[in-house]
Amino acid sequence: MKLKRSLIPRIALISFMAGGVYADPVPQPDVLFTQGSGATWNADWMGIYGRTYFSLGSTDLESWEYLPIIEFSDGDKGVGGEVNGTPKYFFRLHYTDAPTTNPELEDFANDGIGSMVKVLMGMNPFTPLAWLDVDADGIHDTIEQFWYGNLTGTSGGTNEDADGNGIRDIFEIQAGEDPTTDQTGDPATRSNFQYDSMGRLIMADIVTYAFDIEGNLESATIPAPPEEAPPPPEDPPAEEPPGEDPPPEDPPFPF
Repeated sequence: MKLKRSLIPRIALISFMAGGVYADPVPQPDVLFTQGSGATWNADWMGIYGRTYFSLGSTDLESWEYLPIIEFSDGDKGVGGEVNGTPKYFFRLHYTDAPTTNPELEDFANDGIGSMVKVLMGMNPFTPLAWLDVDADGIHDTIEQFWYGNLTGTSGGTNEDADGNGIRDIFEIQAGEDPTTDQTGDPATRSNFQYDSMGRLIMADIVTYAFDIEGNLESATIPAPPEEAPPPPEDPPAEEPPGEDPPPEDPPFPF
């Protein structure tokens, strides 16, 4: 799921690492702030291999909101935006080295809700959300209210497709997509979605779905990330220059 860079006003930086200790974490390089054209600002940083980044914003250092964007692994990362009349704005970088192959689908809180769904709702992806399903349709009521605005927009059925894009609602919710809006474009050009001969979704972006003999969803597989390249060999220690010969000793005094 691709999102545009979030809009943020003038920025001050605070950064912190998510809970969990992973052996000898690599220090995070500083975030660089640059002014763009007009009243726009950019916050850029260098990503660390395997690290997942979340961005938060605040106008008073008390109330923080997760921005709807997740950055992952190494390379150039960043967000940018306009001042929009806000006198002050604070930016906080939240990151984790928890192993993952797809941070947008990853359930960092182990509550059955992917991280992208949570940040779209402005929630902390590391805070477990207590299960609540009043209408017993298998979909968390908070998520249902967020996407449909009510608890009757879907019954959680595997064949429901509110936006008519050929992708079942339950799959779109799991992937952090809006199940009420067709984001796939022309059905004839949906190269990133594949179906089998029975019309079942078997590939969505990089997620591969498999079914059992009765047609029930059996598994969803995400490819593993590429292996990290080994570090370059260290240079051998420099040899110390040879020291000067000690001065000759005086001959013994003859008696």
